[in-house]
Amino acid sequence: MAASLSRPSSRILAALAAVAMVLSMVVLAPSALADEPDVIRVAGQNRFDTAAQVAALTYDTGASDVIVAAGFNFPDALAASGIGGLVDAPILLVNDARDEATSFTLAALADLDPDTVHVAGGTAAVSEAIEDEIAAAGDWAMNRFAGADRFATAALMADVFEPADVAGSTAIVGTGFVAADSLSAGPLAHAGPHPILLTRSDALPEATAEALEDLEVDTVLVLGGTSAVSAAVVEAIEALDGVATVTRLAGANRFATAVDIAGAAPFSGGERVILATGFGPGNVPADALAGGPHGGVFGAELLPINDVRDELPSEIAAYLAANAAGIDEIV
Repeated sequence: MAASLSRPSSRILAALAAVAMVLSMVVLAPSALADEPDVIRVAGQNRFDTAAQVAALTYDTGASDVIVAAGFNFPDALAASGIGGLVDAPILLVNDARDEATSFTLAALADLDPDTVHVAGGTAAVSEAIEDEIAAAGDWAMNRFAGADRFATAALMADVFEPADVAGSTAIVGTGFVAADSLSAGPLAHAGPHPILLTRSDALPEATAEALEDLEVDTVLVLGGTSAVSAAVVEAIEALDGVATVTRLAGANRFATAVDIAGAAPFSGGERVILATGFGPGNVPADALAGGPHGGVFGAELLPINDVRDELPSEIAAYLAANAAGIDEIV
């Protein structure tokens, strides 16, 4: 059961801060945000702690399912957003460079007390040692989604969906190599739920094509411009049995693309908005990936910012200005 933001846990209360500075970075007319929204920062000591705090804020009464994914690589966590919506699960992160789970993740699992922990990715992403440590930490079942590569792993997660589970008979396809154009799709996929499948930029992987046909979708949302997902890939998707419509969500850069993705969500222009870095070490925006389930549960679009500048990207500022009247909270 999802939590209400009015009842955050004591751990989260310590992490919340009203950061009006964020509002001052928005380049708007003075009256654009006349009713200043509440600004809530969820910030841990590192990406693992932040993901744990986001999960606690979103699921403060626990979760029957939890997903664990690598914290320094994005494809498996991104694809997990879809199945996270299907089973109503948060995403926690582990350190894929070490053979041990972080204390933050183990503590979060103890608090959430799930029946099943789903591991997203093969042993190169989440090692057997980490899986064994998590399995020994609590009385929960373990389930791993591991394909031959990132495309097959995403297809295995999509395979959990029955065609009737796919909201609006819609699936999402994004590049499996660059997070920039895909990270804002987490809330959309979780809320649907819509499966997220991955592709190469210049060729549609066989595992992805087969999964789309098995899902019997008639609509596919493609994330990013032609440098992320080429016209040839779109043509290959259009040629699949059952696919009637392929819609590309793309802008001139990652920020404009995020705005396009936000506009496609049923909760676009809603009361809550999530801001997170669109970059990060190794170009892996870990906080944004962990924030996808929060956006899906609470109906909040996720918008990236440029953490190397002290101003919002113009595309994000314009989106906030256009929807200012309805925004009550910025997370």
